[in-house]
Amino acid sequence: MQTDSNAMSTRCKQRAVIEFLTAEKVNPTEIYRRLKSVYGDDAVDRSTVYRWVIKFRGCEPGKAIIVDGTRSGRPITATDNKHHKLVDDLIQSNQQITQQHIPNHV
Repeated sequence: MQTDSNAMSTRCKQRAVIEFLTAEKVNPTEIYRRLKSVYGDDAVDRSTVYRWVIKFRGCEPGKAIIVDGTRSGRPITATDNKHHKLVDDLIQSNQQITQQHIPNHV
């Protein structure tokens, strides 16, 4: 699955396709088959297709929200060389520092 942020992600495009085909009464198995033939390995899972079909069946066609909303989850991390060096230097200067205190000093 793509992870770069395009104007519209592959996942979001597939949601739009699923919403459209659901409105046309296409069954989830056929929707998944079509997505797989077009997107290949980037196609969403079969279970995702079924979940979205159920969601879109309850919406008026064209009115479903197909973009991802913000949600809680793993915090954003920085893994560039600059931050690695800062953390390494911090640990070398204070070997008693805890993981909880490192973000306050970086």
